[in-house]
Amino acid sequence: MSRLLLLALLWGGFLLQPLAGEGQSGSGETPAQWLGRMNRSVAHLSFEGNFVYLSGRFLEAMRLRHQIVDGRPRESLFSLTGQPREIVRDADVLTITTWVGGKPQTISHPSSGRLSPLKPLEADALQHHYHLMMGKPARIAGREGVVVALVPRDDLRYGYRLTLDRESALPLDLTVMDGEGNLVSRIMFTQLKLQGGDPDDESQAAVEPVPSRSRAVRMTVAGGEDGSVSTGQKGGSSWTFGELPAGFRLVSHKHNERGRQEHFVFSDGLATISAYLEPLGEGDRPFNGETSLGSVNAYGRQLDGYQLTVVGEVPHRTLQLLANALREKE
Repeated sequence: MSRLLLLALLWGGFLLQPLAGEGQSGSGETPAQWLGRMNRSVAHLSFEGNFVYLSGRFLEAMRLRHQIVDGRPRESLFSLTGQPREIVRDADVLTITTWVGGKPQTISHPSSGRLSPLKPLEADALQHHYHLMMGKPARIAGREGVVVALVPRDDLRYGYRLTLDRESALPLDLTVMDGEGNLVSRIMFTQLKLQGGDPDDESQAAVEPVPSRSRAVRMTVAGGEDGSVSTGQKGGSSWTFGELPAGFRLVSHKHNERGRQEHFVFSDGLATISAYLEPLGEGDRPFNGETSLGSVNAYGRQLDGYQLTVVGEVPHRTLQLLANALREKE
């Protein structure tokens, strides 16, 4: 039995339909069309809901609120389990509040990225490394949903199953599974409330565009003729990565405030890998080999007095390939 067929069967009896064909959603829409609707909904709609996040043996419940205020996004994330904490992000500021002894403690940072686990996905780029297929309908949070499966074409990434709300195309469930069909992680809404808006009306919100793969690379990466990747950041880095795992590209690089640690972020458009590089100090314990924490895998190695730690929700082999690609610039 082929690996693709085995994965599909493990994903719950999918009626497999490739990207180029007709969808199985009952509306004739393809996976690419559903992902396009999802991207517009995530950018334009105001909504709130509760979701649970399962990672290994770790389970947490959160409340998410996403609003469009005067054409600009505002998000808040509040923990419903464990220590109370809230994160609020608007276009300019990220505010983190924790409660210690019943008293709030607040810190603020410049805003960057998204709080929501709902991310835009570009079908054209993803299909190079994932088979996009429609699955059987599902019901999540009391809402009817359609299923889009992203089955990996190789063993360098995990498989993903997206359940989208049939009405709004907002994601209701994101399940990640490994090559054997074992659950890696899951984000599932248990309650979702729409607060108006039309995802096809571009006047309602300032859209955060889904960057094309080539545009994302040009913005953040300067590539050499040998296919190597180095940062395009001012001041740059004295380190570079050679041949990367297939499909992965450098999308971000920065130094921490003290300039000692460098943080590289790689992505294939869906899976993300972080690489942290810092000099080993006297008495520091080096980390070698692989380990796991919940759904996140990690791999460590040393090179010329530096510690490299690579982490991500991808197979260990992918992390090792990335780590072994690091070299000092000549």
